[in-house]
Amino acid sequence: EIHKGIEQARLESKNRMEKRSNFESVIHATQADCEAAADKAKDDYMALMLKVLPVKRRVPGGLPQTVVSEAEVILHSAKTECQSTATNMLSKGI
Repeated sequence: EIHKGIEQARLESKNRMEKRSNFESVIHATQADCEAAADKAKDDYMALMLKVLPVKRRVPGGLPQTVVSEAEVILHSAKTECQSTATNMLSKGI
């Protein structure tokens, strides 16, 4: 009887570990998708700025540093939000 209880506890523990691992995998995949979307948004923003910014305001070879810096700030903010969301999901789900 004790052996059965120990075996049952092991199975339950193994199942919990597998569920936790699967949950974490989903959260990390979601975070990676979020960060990829943030990178794409930055690239799209830069491409749009190249189209709409008058040629006289561009620097040789690209965009003014202020535009690039703004895009980096937006990207950093978006990735921070992705990380925060993933952390919150992990803390609530486990």
